[in-house]
Amino acid sequence: MPGFLASLLFDEQDDVAAVTLADTTVGLNLGRVARDLIAITAEHEPRIPEPWRPRTDADPELSALTGPSCWGADAVALHL
Repeated sequence: MPGFLASLLFDEQDDVAAVTLADTTVGLNLGRVARDLIAITAEHEPRIPEPWRPRTDADPELSALTGPSCWGADAVALHL
């Protein structure tokens, strides 16, 4: 489309993507802008941690101590 540029880049190593859009036809290297955005984000933003998974190798004696409990009027949950 005349007068419109777009770019989408994805960095698999850092798991970051960048989308750049511009209302121009010449004079702007959107690929470089997207690469710079990815580099800045990878440098300054923390990675999203992996989702929590319950342990499967817990000691059965310790597992018996876990679960809901009450301390006065407050309910608490004990877990490994």
